[in-house]
Amino acid sequence: MRSIFKGNFSQIIFLIAILAVILMIMAYLKSGMFKMKPSNIPEFEGSIAVVENRYFNKLHHFAISLPNNDWELTYSKKADSLKKQDQTLPLLDNMNMMLKMIRRDLGDTLSIIKVGIIDLLDPRTPQSLADQSLKELKKSVAPYDTLAVVAGTTLSGTPSNQGAFHVIEFPGMKYSKYPVWVTMFFNYNRLAYVVNCQVKSEYYGFFKTDFENVLKSFRLFKS
Repeated sequence: MRSIFKGNFSQIIFLIAILAVILMIMAYLKSGMFKMKPSNIPEFEGSIAVVENRYFNKLHHFAISLPNNDWELTYSKKADSLKKQDQTLPLLDNMNMMLKMIRRDLGDTLSIIKVGIIDLLDPRTPQSLADQSLKELKKSVAPYDTLAVVAGTTLSGTPSNQGAFHVIEFPGMKYSKYPVWVTMFFNYNRLAYVVNCQVKSEYYGFFKTDFENVLKSFRLFKS
C-alpha cells in the first residue's frame, strides 16, 4: 500500500508542477511581455525590407508591423541621412519620414500612420518628448478653439522597450483631415522614434485596436 501511495503522490506532484508551468506561460503570454521581447532581424540584402507585413530598418535599428492586410505600406528606400533637429520647429515637424501605413475604403482614405525619426540635439526620455509634443499641439490651436486631450502623456511598454504616448482630437477638420491623433515616442541615444496615428473622428473606435497593435509591434534593435 505504501509503494502505491508513494507512486500516486509522486505523480500528483509532477502534475502540479506541469500545471504551474502551464499557468506561468499563459500568464506570460496574456500580459503581452512575450510580444515585447526583442527578436532578431531576418537576413536580407540592403538596409530596408518588408518581410511578411513587417518593416525592418537595419540602418536605424528598428522594426514595426502593419496591423493587418487591409493596410497599405509605402516607404522610402533611401533613408540614409537624417536632418538634425531644428528647435525652432515643433517636434513633429522635425520627423524624418521612414514609412506610412494607409487604410482606405472604396478610394477614401480613412486613416494614416506615419513613422519617422527625429535626430535630437540632446538626449531625451519618451515622456519628456510626449509632454513637449502635447504642449505644442495645444498651442497650435487658435485661442477660441479647444484641443481635446483624450489621453494625456502615458507610459507604455517594458523597461527595455519603453515608450510614451498621448491621444488628442483637433476641433474639427480645419486643423487636420484626420482630427484624432495617437502619437507615441520611443528613443535610443539621441534618436527619437515617432509613431503618429491619424484617423477621422468617426472611425477612431473602429481603428483603435489596429493602432494598439502597431504600437505594440515596434521594436528597437541594438546596433
